[in-house]
Amino acid sequence: MPQGEPRAAVGRADLAAFGVEMAMIVTLAIGGWRLGSTKLVHITLAVLLPALAAVIWAVWMAPSSHRRLRDPERLVGQIALIVATYVLAAKTHLVVWGIVFGVVSILLFALTRRTPAGKGTEPG
Repeated sequence: MPQGEPRAAVGRADLAAFGVEMAMIVTLAIGGWRLGSTKLVHITLAVLLPALAAVIWAVWMAPSSHRRLRDPERLVGQIALIVATYVLAAKTHLVVWGIVFGVVSILLFALTRRTPAGKGTEPG
């Protein structure tokens, strides 16, 4: 965020979006662990998958990023990460969790775009 630019207030949608982001990181870690066939692969995937998602989010989606994508590209990127997380959850036998996570996440990120600007409800 450029200096001198006022910070938006943190609203309920912001907190819910942050919760979705944290759920995505946890789901990627669990899914990564379940994908591995050896202890080393379990650990590597459980660390690298959430780290990769966190870096992508920090660079292109975070409110404080200088490279933050504009909508609708940011929404498409968020949905792509959510879908990838769902696919990993389904592949690792977390189908119900993946469906709930995917539907709630996509609805939240899509609906927060419909809130009037300046209300502090745009997700990270």
